[in-house]
Amino acid sequence: MGQRKNKAAPGETSSADQSDQKTPRKRRSRRQAPKKAGRSSYSRMNILQGAADVFGRLGFAATRVEDILDAAGISRPTFYRFFRNKEDVFDALDEISHVSLLQLIRSAILSVDDPIEKIERCVDAFLRWHVATGPVARVLRQEAMRADSDFSERRMSTMARILDLFEREAQRVQTEKVDPLLFVGLLAAVERIADELHSLGRPITEDDVARARRVIMRLVYGALAETSDALPPLPKINDLPKKQRRDVERQMKEKSSRRQEDSDSLQRSLWLLDLDG
Repeated sequence: MGQRKNKAAPGETSSADQSDQKTPRKRRSRRQAPKKAGRSSYSRMNILQGAADVFGRLGFAATRVEDILDAAGISRPTFYRFFRNKEDVFDALDEISHVSLLQLIRSAILSVDDPIEKIERCVDAFLRWHVATGPVARVLRQEAMRADSDFSERRMSTMARILDLFEREAQRVQTEKVDPLLFVGLLAAVERIADELHSLGRPITEDDVARARRVIMRLVYGALAETSDALPPLPKINDLPKKQRRDVERQMKEKSSRRQEDSDSLQRSLWLLDLDG
């Protein structure tokens, strides 16, 4: 006969039962912790993504916390677990964007040895970052450029680092030192052209990025070339793909029409001033 197991007295628990009961509790606690952390990370990312969309559409000043809640699909208590106000969210987006941009630029510089190719890779990285960041990239820049902005210091630091990297590579192809103001102007042109991609009123295509890259590199070559160097051909509208060419021509007509309206409005204002005088 086999040994008979001792039964636990009423109200008591055997050592085997106690072991069985303790194990599941420990397992549950180990599984629950990462789930909670994962949910927190997911909620914060949802807020940032929703805020980026809203800021990109409405701008910083017009955006309300309610707009961010709707875009992110989260409750107000959840929002305030991570951020105090919309300025906090904007600051987080600004920091993320600057860190990611610097990482992309540095990676581009380390990817090749030729100085001109390094500059081309940097331009491409900047454009790709602009497209990936979306319309909020332009809003972040505009807000940081205000005289009383809380975000201007970070932007100035990032731009100084990019300028330093850009200037260092450009100087390697020059026999004499180039005026640093030239690089300030080039970077401003790159930013402005990248901003223009978000004013198309439609998703940005590879053709749009290629067009921006051609224009920027023509500016770069023109700025850095010696008088005897051969320059790339000027970017022509007729060289663009057919659909893109039609879009560009339409935009040019719309701008021409707006300029005419502005001119007419100015003439009317001057006429009224003459009457008042």
